[in-house]
Formats: sequence, C-alpha cells, structure tokens
Amino acid sequence: MTTRLLNVLLRTALLVAVVASAAMFMDYRAASPAFCGVQSGCSAVRDSAYSSVFGVSLPTIGIGTFVGLFAMALWASRKTHLRMLAVQTALAATGALALIGIQLFVVDAVCLWCMAVDISAIVAAGATFVLYRREPDDEPLPLRLAWAAAGVAAVATPLLWQHPAPKVDVPPSVRAHYQPGKVNIAMFTDFECPFCRQLHPAIEEIAHAQSGVHVVRLMMPLKSHPGADPAARAYLCTPDDKRDSMAEQLYQAERSQMTPKGLSLLAQKLEVDVSAFRKCLESEQTREELEAHMAMFSAAALGGLPSTFVDDELVRGADAQALQEAVGRALDGDDDGGAGVEWMLAFLLTLWAGIAGVSAKGAGRVD
Repeated sequence: MTTRLLNVLLRTALLVAVVASAAMFMDYRAASPAFCGVQSGCSAVRDSAYSSVFGVSLPTIGIGTFVGLFAMALWASRKTHLRMLAVQTALAATGALALIGIQLFVVDAVCLWCMAVDISAIVAAGATFVLYRREPDDEPLPLRLAWAAAGVAAVATPLLWQHPAPKVDVPPSVRAHYQPGKVNIAMFTDFECPFCRQLHPAIEEIAHAQSGVHVVRLMMPLKSHPGADPAARAYLCTPDDKRDSMAEQLYQAERSQMTPKGLSLLAQKLEVDVSAFRKCLESEQTREELEAHMAMFSAAALGGLPSTFVDDELVRGADAQALQEAVGRALDGDDDGGAGVEWMLAFLLTLWAGIAGVSAKGAGRVD
C-alpha cells in the first residue's frame, strides 16, 4: 500500500467523522431531528447523561477534534508532524472505544452516527500508525487544496442541507386520541415541568388561532416532581369542557397547591363538583387512566418532556417556533422540505470519491 493511499484512507476516515459530528450537532440543536430518527438509538444517547462533557455536547467536541485532525493530516509533511498526528489520533481512538462501550453496556442503545464517528476515529488511528513508519508524501499543492475543499464541504453540508421534516411512528394508542379531519397536537406533559409550562402558551395560541387544530394533553408526571402526579389526576378528573381552564390553572400553580386540598380549591374555582372531584382523585379508574397515558409515552420511545406529536411529526422540548412550523406544514399539507439525507450523503461521497480517485491515480511507489 502506498503512502498516498494511506493518506486517502486517513483523510476519508476523518471526513466521515466530521460529517457525522456535524449531522449530530444539528440534531442536538433541533426540536425535530432530521439526520437520526427521533425514536432511534441516537435519541436515547442524546438524552443520556453521556451526551456532553462539562456542558459541551459531544458533537461539538467531535467537530473541533476531527476538523483539527483533518487539518493536521492534510498538511503534515515531516516526521514530527506525523508523530504528533499519531499521538492525537490514538487519543481520539481511545475515547472512541470508551464511547462505544458506554453505548453498548451503559446506555444500552446504539447511535449509528455516533458509531460512524467512533469507528472512523479507530480507522484513522490505524492509518496514522502505519503512515508514521513511512516517509511523508510529497503531495502536490493543488491536491492538498482539493482535500481542503472536501473538508469544508464535510462541515458545511450537514449544517446547510435543506431536508424534509422527519415523520415518526405515532403509537396507535396516541393516534386513537386524534380527531379525523383535524391537525392533531398530542402533548405529553407534566404540570410541574418548567419546559412544559414554557410551551403551554404557544399551544394555546395555536389552538385559539386555528380552528382546524385539535389539542390533546397526555399525562407523564415525573417522579422528580412530587406535585405532578396529583396534578395529572386533577386534570383527568376535570370534565372535558373545563379541562383547558384546569390546565391553565395547573401550569401556574405552586407546588404547595398540588395537593388534594389545593387541587380541590382549584376545582371549586372552576365550579367543578368538588365531592365527585375528590373521589375521582383517589379512584382506581383514574390511576389506571394515568398509567395508560404513561404507557403511551413508553410505547412512543420518547426521552424527555415536553414531547409533542403534530400529526406525524414529533417536536421535542419547548421549541415554540418548531411547533408552529410543524403545525403550519400540517395545515398546508406541505411535505416539501428539501432533499433527503441520502442525497446529501451521495453528494459528499461523489465529491470524496473524485478526489480520492485523483490521489490514488497519482500514488507513488508501492512497497
């Protein structure tokens, strides 16, 4: 294998790592991830405690790391450069092995984009180790510049790519709450969750502004919020025609109000039959209905709150703009959001293949 071909392998591996890191960077920032399915292993990894280091997301670290390594690999022209690159890629490969282990044995989920980064890091370390034992390649400047352009494309393309809004598998139990002929918003919520409270006004604004929208609130009280379970029961025990008013009260309530006594006062304020309301709070039927809502959340493989279905799209978090855009697409029946991810990958692979082909054609002596 020639030095030039080893350089092709090294640079290609690093470019794959850059593209995958940039794609995940976009998904980590988006309410509706496009590159990795919102119900996939990538989402499980993203929602885990291992998705960031000291508050910096792993994709951000990945972009910085692999862009730097690619630049070193591109301009290395001395043994000292290759030695430094060998050390750096070895460290990256060590981290990659650790992250693969975390996915497999701790998070118990596999993120394909993460694996692309990690495997590429290991391949790059192996290629650099072999390169270090050879003489540096006297590569023409135009070829190095072509590879540099490929590196720019690897970073920029995932950040700028216009892609269709991703569709998700809505569990039948959730879809059963949809109304035919309407744009359905099904929001898993916790009345004590600050992000759910943040998104609530946007949903109310959409519901009042659009007559063709149907809103469903599904309960997912978190164990870390002691008032969330009683509040969820209170919502379920409120008559349908007064649930919106009850939700408004619950999103604004203090934790001290989320007790049977405090919730009864809220029911009384809304002119709900307090006696029937109190019995309902403690009833087996209410407990079963609440558990059914929580089972829907598990069936949908969702990782955090709020999680909001808009027909066949899923908006994660308190992103009011993403929610409004999803509702707009559903109302307009607009599926035109650009080209799929496979076209982006085809574009990049064609670009890399052309440059790699020129490099291979000009390969130097063979061992």
